[in-house]
Amino acid sequence: MVSKILGPAVALTTAAALVLTGCAADDGGTGGTGGEGSGGTYTIYASLSLTGALAGSSKAQQEGLEIAVDSINANGGIAGEQIELIVADDQLDPTKAVTLLQEQIDKEAPDLVVHGVSSAVTLAMLPLLTRNEILSIGNTYANAINDPATYPYAFGTNPVVALDPQAAAELFADEGYKKIAYLGANDALGQSIAEAFAEELPGKGFELVQEAYAPADLDMTAQLQRLQSGDPDALIIQGYGSASGYALESRTKLGWDIPTYGDGGLGNGNNLALISSEADWNNLYLRVFAINTAERTVTGTAAFDYLTAELEKRGSSFDQLMQLYTHQWDAVHVVKQGVEQAGSKDAAAVAEALENLEALDGESPYLTFPEYKSYTGENHFRNLGTDAYIVVRPGPVVEGTIQSIE
Repeated sequence: MVSKILGPAVALTTAAALVLTGCAADDGGTGGTGGEGSGGTYTIYASLSLTGALAGSSKAQQEGLEIAVDSINANGGIAGEQIELIVADDQLDPTKAVTLLQEQIDKEAPDLVVHGVSSAVTLAMLPLLTRNEILSIGNTYANAINDPATYPYAFGTNPVVALDPQAAAELFADEGYKKIAYLGANDALGQSIAEAFAEELPGKGFELVQEAYAPADLDMTAQLQRLQSGDPDALIIQGYGSASGYALESRTKLGWDIPTYGDGGLGNGNNLALISSEADWNNLYLRVFAINTAERTVTGTAAFDYLTAELEKRGSSFDQLMQLYTHQWDAVHVVKQGVEQAGSKDAAAVAEALENLEALDGESPYLTFPEYKSYTGENHFRNLGTDAYIVVRPGPVVEGTIQSIE
């Protein structure tokens, strides 16, 4: 079912308003020209998986979107237009996601689509979005999504898949590892990540052995036994939510005490806690973005303080990684910047503006990665270096922050 969510205006001080929208004071807080249709409505359609395995993370992303919309609407909207947010529950079903999107397009094509919380859903939606020349953005990041020649109106808030293996290679070299075992999901994103590791690690002098699991698997003991038989120096577990928990549970069952590495997806919030016991966290390390840790640099900025204060006001459970809230906050704000720089809502014009983003005046409104470098005609994902990652020994997630045990 598609539900329409119109966020109420939120009162802000003038100074905070200017910072949150990244605008100069003489601009009235809108950050650019009025564009076409000022005073009308800018429609955002968000396809989220509010039921199913990713319901928790989808709820966090919905909250991030709603708070961003409230903030921007309270400060003049996008190019003078108030945002109308429409949220659809695709139930983590690519076919349903496409059906619901087509129904919305038949009724009224949105100006922007948040294209799902799983890469499979995103990849199903992109052909329809491209045919209808609709701008889209999201935090899914399978390699096939980042194809500007095929999907010229699709953008991402995450870096390219290859960045994670590059960061891992630097870490493993520092640790003196030679042989790496890898266990990952066989879905679209998992395959992209596995391929990226297979391209990166052998080229840096590492021996790599890989096994895969289906996202619905409850026991990965057999795959881990095969990896263990090769006597690797370290283990990578790729996955998201409960599947990652089952993988760690299987490792504990084997009694395999090996340095184990994962990304933020492996340790995200209550998804993992529902499955894994405290023993499953032994010898576990996560490569994550600073926004998810106490080392984040945006604490104390107007944007971060506003987002977290609004989450508290809503009584949010706040049990997911901070990046799930901030990715969606950033998505709406960067599209606002693109529309206002282009002076148009036309998807091609906004895409060109996003590929040539100009520096904003004042404090950055962006949170996941505060320096929002421009996209390019060849890369519609974030342009980042390996220093975007930090390594933590993870404990529970409290208010979006991984509590490190060291």
